[in-house]
Amino acid sequence: MMGMRRGRDCNLLGKEGVFIGVNLGADYTAEHEWGIEYLKSDLGIPVEGVGISGRTIGSEAYQHVKRLPLKDGEVIYLSRNGLDYALDRELFLRDGEDLACGWSDSTFAIRATKKHATEMETLWQAFQRGDVAVWRGGGGMFQNAGLVIVIASLIPADGAEAMAEADRDRARLIVAAKATGIEERLRAAKRRWFALSPRWADEEKKAVKFWLNPTEQDQHHAGWFTVEQLDEWAAGKGPVMKRRSRRADR
Repeated sequence: MMGMRRGRDCNLLGKEGVFIGVNLGADYTAEHEWGIEYLKSDLGIPVEGVGISGRTIGSEAYQHVKRLPLKDGEVIYLSRNGLDYALDRELFLRDGEDLACGWSDSTFAIRATKKHATEMETLWQAFQRGDVAVWRGGGGMFQNAGLVIVIASLIPADGAEAMAEADRDRARLIVAAKATGIEERLRAAKRRWFALSPRWADEEKKAVKFWLNPTEQDQHHAGWFTVEQLDEWAAGKGPVMKRRSRRADR
């Protein structure tokens, strides 16, 4: 389990003027790339689920979610997160901000000023009745990356169907990524990484590329790479390698 890190571009979500939730944003950190399995476990969300029902919290999840009043507003958070430290380091409000969010594989927190008191109350009540869905953004109507926390019953039908289709597409992507065998070859070459995440490389969805966040970043670039480029990395050459380390290319 990892400590909470602040997300960039944390924002309220709405549909036709109706508040439906919060996108907590994301940053290029390991804490935002390692999945949310511990967080899902605490909230009673299935490990593998499809659509909204596969992301909706369990009936006892409200016991893990807390609310902390502050002088300038409040925080809604998952109780395991060591909030005092996070408030100072990750959830401080910068000049002009009225919303700050943080999360990791095991926790989240939403800090809002009194300007958003109505939205926070609405979200809090949804947690109490188990009417909340949680996932990592990037599909359907929720294209922006980040941890998404929404009121499940308010998600429009077209958004719900788009999400279900995104889940089915994701399942196909995982099968295609595994079929490349690249992860096994990189491990055999003793390459290490914080994240190796697949995405379709073409509109026909036949080829796969990977977002690589490698260890030893003084020697290796992070970025999107093809399977062929990752195989080059396994051999100590190619675009993953930083220039001073490309002895094999000289």
